[in-house]
Amino acid sequence: MNKNNTNRNKYNDLVVKKLAEKYKISTSYVRKSLKGDRTGIFPDLIIKEYKELNKIIDDTLNNF
Repeated sequence: MNKNNTNRNKYNDLVVKKLAEKYKISTSYVRKSLKGDRTGIFPDLIIKEYKELNKIIDDTLNNF
C-alpha cells in the first residue's frame, strides 16, 4: 500500500470567497489560479490580489 505523497494547499477561505464574489467566478477557478493550473493575465491578477489581502489579514491578526 502506497501512501499519497502530495501535499494539499490550504488557502484562506474568506479571501478565496471574496475574490470569487468580486470577479463573479467560481471558488474553484480562484484556487486553480492560485495553484498555477490556470495561466494568463487574469490568474496573475488573482494571485497578486490574494497575496495582498492575505497579508492584510495576517498582519491584523498578529497585531491583535
